[in-house]
Amino acid sequence: MESPHTMSEKIFATLLTRGIYSSSGTLISRVSASLAGIVIARALGPGTFGIYAAVMALIEFAGAFTRLGMVTGFKREGSRSPEALSFLFGNVLIVQLVLGLMSIGIALVGLPLVSKNPSALKVFPPVALVILSTHMAEPFLALMQIRGEQRLASFYISGRGLAFLAGTTFLASLGFDMIALAWYHGICYMVATLLMAFSTVTGESVTLRLAYLRTQIKGALPFGLSSALNTALGNLPVLCLSHFFPEESVGLFAVASRFVTISVLMGGVASAEAFVPALFNLFQADPRRFPQVCSWMQRVYIPMGIFVSSALYACSEALIVVIQGEKYQGAVSLLKILCWSVFFSYGGIAADGALTAGDRMRVKIAAQVCTTLAVALLSFSLVGRYGELGASVVAVLGTFMFSSLMVVYAFRKNLYSFSGLGGTSIPMAVTMLAAILTTQLMPSKYIVAAVLFFASSIMVWYPFLRPRILQLRSENEKLP
Repeated sequence: MESPHTMSEKIFATLLTRGIYSSSGTLISRVSASLAGIVIARALGPGTFGIYAAVMALIEFAGAFTRLGMVTGFKREGSRSPEALSFLFGNVLIVQLVLGLMSIGIALVGLPLVSKNPSALKVFPPVALVILSTHMAEPFLALMQIRGEQRLASFYISGRGLAFLAGTTFLASLGFDMIALAWYHGICYMVATLLMAFSTVTGESVTLRLAYLRTQIKGALPFGLSSALNTALGNLPVLCLSHFFPEESVGLFAVASRFVTISVLMGGVASAEAFVPALFNLFQADPRRFPQVCSWMQRVYIPMGIFVSSALYACSEALIVVIQGEKYQGAVSLLKILCWSVFFSYGGIAADGALTAGDRMRVKIAAQVCTTLAVALLSFSLVGRYGELGASVVAVLGTFMFSSLMVVYAFRKNLYSFSGLGGTSIPMAVTMLAAILTTQLMPSKYIVAAVLFFASSIMVWYPFLRPRILQLRSENEKLP
């Protein structure tokens, strides 16, 4: 008979394998969008890209105040009550449209506070179209997932991202300006949303039951508030920087942040798309095994965070200079600071999942409120004085504070533990040391430094990873 520990390890391995598959579409879409942003940044230069990034951050920030978590609530209620799917979907659709338009109106009013450059007003409409299209696509994707059409949902979101990346790369190579690239972004996302709507709603009845709307909002509000605070937290440093400093500073910071976003995506998307939904069910069905599975998440995410953040540090100059060009040389020092927010992000993913699925959303929201207030105060003091350097420090401190608050609470309430991390302490320490030594000993040979870092990391990690890879392969073969 297998021990509970072994069973929990197998459950985690199965969830990880399924997570890789179920989150692939979202991951491809978000990575493609981030890569397209890198292409746009290289084509436009720091100053012009700074305008684009500031307007995007402003509309996303405004949208945070209109998020009610309706899509998350729709997924839960729609799965439990298929007979109510018609009016649940109709209610979500109309609310998403109204809230999306409200967020655009709020952003337009606040635009002069962020940028007084005339180009900001010109780029505002296509960027607003991007945000509105993304907002309206969420209910259609949720409906596909409720119906069990995960492959179709994955096809649409990955196709949208790849189309955006391919078209942007082509237009940038022809020398198109910021406005043209922004309009392509908006039209690409709008067309994708219309295609989703056509394939999803054709032959289906969509009704409204506004009397039930209050119940829907009340049930989903904790998730909406959490999402809103997370969006506000990520955009505050950019908005403060664009208010106090010229567009070039915003462009440098935005480029460094893009690499951080790509680095965090894999772990974050796998958790949101696979682990958290499965943990919801596990918490209800087997609460005794719930903390054990969360502990296994921690054993994977902390070493992964160490490796990814160290790789960013070691490869920061190679990434910026080779991919973005010499004009973004100033972003190298920013990336060497921001890379450590990747470690703190990965360190908090397991605790985040434990709180979200373990009926502790109030605690998570309290941690987000405290962190957002702290980041707001730090942004006005540090960003106003030190510019993009201050924004980088604030971003890292914000991630550290939020993750630390969740980790401490989850550990004290026995929602998970740090057991099992001792076996990877040596490769984690060697990885961090290799990142620092290679960059310090060969500051001018950044390509060689990056190669040496990866070579040494592979030599150190291979003996530890090989048994896990074989186990995942075994679990994958058992999947139906």
